[in-house]
Amino acid sequence: VRFDESVSAKDRLFQRVAISRTEQPNFIAANFASLDTAFRDGSTAIAMGWFRRAGSTVNELRASWQIENLGWNGPNPFLPDISVGDPAGVSVPGGPGSAFAYRSRVAEVSDTFRWARGRHAFSLGGGALLRFSVAHPVTEPTGAYFFQSIGDFAAGHADNYQLPRYRSWIPDSGVPDTRLPLSNRQFFGFVQDEFRVSSRLTISMGIRWESFGTERMSATWNSFLSGTSGASPEQQLQNATAFEAARQSRDLFSPGGDHFAPRIGAGYRLAANTFARASFGLFYDRPYDNLFEPQTSDSFQLDRYATPQFSPFATPDQRIAGRTKLPS
Repeated sequence: VRFDESVSAKDRLFQRVAISRTEQPNFIAANFASLDTAFRDGSTAIAMGWFRRAGSTVNELRASWQIENLGWNGPNPFLPDISVGDPAGVSVPGGPGSAFAYRSRVAEVSDTFRWARGRHAFSLGGGALLRFSVAHPVTEPTGAYFFQSIGDFAAGHADNYQLPRYRSWIPDSGVPDTRLPLSNRQFFGFVQDEFRVSSRLTISMGIRWESFGTERMSATWNSFLSGTSGASPEQQLQNATAFEAARQSRDLFSPGGDHFAPRIGAGYRLAANTFARASFGLFYDRPYDNLFEPQTSDSFQLDRYATPQFSPFATPDQRIAGRTKLPS
């Protein structure tokens, strides 16, 4: 949906609303239709802007807000995953042992000012992007039973049971909280000059400044490495020690500093309807969310337990009570 309104001879306002909904009921098909995993992706975006022209100057202000929710749920949040033929077995009844949810909120604002003077057309502007996201992959939240054969499965004799647990240095129990809440602030600015050398030749020069900031993790359990020293990455990992950040916000990495991207271009009119252009410049991509999703697995590990009795309707803690933990 779009709205455009001319407020005056100099001012114009515009609004945009975009709504998208995607659903796939059998995203991960199971042996039974009632245990199919459904995928859902919904986003809503709102944008507005103000455009003003006065003499030889033009100013354009834009702002937007976007909400997105996507993911898929496990077929049954209470039953464990069952696999026959460890390790490369067949799931019974066929549902996946994991789920995923992602939620993001993005706000962006930018402003561009242009003015012409003589043979020059100057442009300058800047903006900011604020992003808040939560990635929540869930790996076997109720655990997984492994059977050596279909006969063992029919008899209810499980070989072992697997469950995600907090790592030993985190003093907690139960199913780990794998949510990864992140926030990020990005800023940019630019200046450009378009110079008309002659009626045929035009040259444009400019520079853009980018600051991508850092991904800041909100208060949640997670683990980090400290004391990293060494000439190579391998030596740094050998000398590092792991520690937990208990319910406190931390930056995942130090910002890499400012990024400057110079750019230059030229255009030449070969004929009345023929125009040749050439340009060169540096460009930087913004970091994407998938880059940080592996952080969600830092706080837990998959432990296996000897399972003499098959008890699918018990709680995860009851399934491993009094049982021997198998070596990793």
